[in-house]
Order: sequence, then C-alpha cells, then structure tokens
Amino acid sequence: MSAVISKIKAYYLNRKSRSLPSDYDVDNRGYVHFVGTPEEAGAFEVSFYTEEYDSWHLFQSGFNRTIVIATPYDVWVGGEQFTSNKLTITCGDGTATYDPDTNTVTLDGAQITSATNKGAIYAGDQADRTLTVNVVGDSSIHLDSDTNTIGGIYADTLVLNASNNLDICVDNKDSGGIYTNGRDVRFPDSGDVTINGDGDVTISAGDNGISSTGSVTFSGSGDVTIAARSNGIYSYHDVTISGSGNVNIASQYSYGVFEYGDVTISNSANVKIKGFYSGVYIGKVGESGRSLILSGSGKVDIGGTQRGVTLCGDGKVFLN
Repeated sequence: MSAVISKIKAYYLNRKSRSLPSDYDVDNRGYVHFVGTPEEAGAFEVSFYTEEYDSWHLFQSGFNRTIVIATPYDVWVGGEQFTSNKLTITCGDGTATYDPDTNTVTLDGAQITSATNKGAIYAGDQADRTLTVNVVGDSSIHLDSDTNTIGGIYADTLVLNASNNLDICVDNKDSGGIYTNGRDVRFPDSGDVTINGDGDVTISAGDNGISSTGSVTFSGSGDVTIAARSNGIYSYHDVTISGSGNVNIASQYSYGVFEYGDVTISNSANVKIKGFYSGVYIGKVGESGRSLILSGSGKVDIGGTQRGVTLCGDGKVFLN
C-alpha cells in the first residue's frame, strides 16, 4: 500500500479555531472513521497527510461520520492502478479485479494491450507478499514492439492459477513474458514462479520467456508453451516440471532452460525443450552438485544446435 495516511486535521467550518472534539481511526481500506458525533455541530473539513508526498491535502467537507479516502495499491493492470475505490479495471471486453486482502488479481476475459514500464500486470515492492493471478476466463496480454516494459507480468513472487487459457505475447526485444524479482536477504524464499491449473498458458517474448530470481514450477494439467528470443526459462534456482500437461519450450538464440539449480522433470505428458546452444544448461561455472532428474511416464525431448544438456562441474543426470 502506498500513500499511507499518517496524520489528519479536521475542523468545523464555522469554528476553524478548534479541532473536532472526537477521535478517529484509519482502517486498511483507507476509510477514516470518527468515533464522536461531529455531524451534530455542523459541516467540517478534513485534510490528510501522506509521508510519500510529504504534504497536506484538503479532502472534503460534509456532515458524514465516515470520510472515504481512496487508498492506492501498488498493483497495476494495463497501465491503471488499483485503489480502494477502484478494484475492477476494464480490459477490452473483459475485466481485471483485485482483492487487496489476498493480493490477488483475477482475469475474466481480459484483453490487456498496455503496460507500465515494469509490466502489463505489475506488483510493486512486495518482497514479503505473493501476487496471485487467477485466470477464470480466456485472457490475453498482447504488447507490441513499441511498448517499453520489463515483462508481461512483473512481481516479486508469482502464482499463476490458470483455470482458463492465458496468452502472453510481448514483442519488444528487451521485454520478457514473466519476470520475478524477489530473493533478497530479508525474504530468501521469494522470487518463485508457479503455474497451476488446467488452462493452457502460452508465452511469446522478445527476451526471456520466464525470468525468475527464485524457482520455476509447472504443476498443472494445462499445456505450457514458451517461445522466446532469448532463454525460454532463466532461473536462479530449481526448475520443476511435474504436471500432466504438455510442455514445449523453445529459444531462438540462447538456451531452452538456463538455470543455477536442479532441473526435475516428472511429467506424465510430453516435455520438449529446444535451444540454440543447449536445450538445458544447469549450474554455474566454479560450482558443482547440480543435476538433471528425469522420471515419470511422459516423453522428454531435449536438444540444441551444439548439445542437448550442459552440466557445469560434476553435475549428474538421473533417470528414475
């Protein structure tokens, strides 16, 4: 939450020399509740102070016991910001709604074609919170090559629940499909990307398809298709494919999966990973102990123009 109200001044309009003789409190929706009965003494005006803007703002005058102040949330869709007074944003023929209590954006037939400079769906500094995106009606994020943004979806940690299909297409060569930026010293478990559900998720990106400072997990029954100019998946930690949907990852000029942890594929469907250099690159130069672990009943096809799998150090391949 930004623009937090930290101080309030209230005066009777006909007696500005004295403050309202009543207490107040601000709830988490940005509503100011007066405990006393200021309406009995006539109209009053209220000013509120925010640390972010370091200034006082005259809000309104009236007779009401409760003054409504819109609280902006640091969550944006299509370049528009959610507030306590605007929890639904129209996106083409569909909508995006926001639940601040659970930090959840729900897409219902949303057609998103614009973005902030961070993302079409963007959650600000929320290192201690997970952004959940629920897809309940077929939705899309389509950004043309002139849209300068980091990713189609940008968050510190992301859970994408796709009950219906989601198509992410980001044409700018410097923009990715999904980008997470967690994993700092305060919140070492943040930064993950998890894709669940039985809807299909398709990502086409000018840069990385998915770029994660945490782990990446596919655990749904829907198909996941990634076509990226750079890496299909770029991850600082583990990549796990354990669902029952088909997974197809392709990189035009780099690696299908480039990551510093283990890659575990236990899918019951088919997994195809193709890269320009290698299909899968695991580990970091100078480090060891990372592995490619294959199990399950599905077919796995990994390849590249130079080699199928690159393992740094004494990395191993396990066939279970």
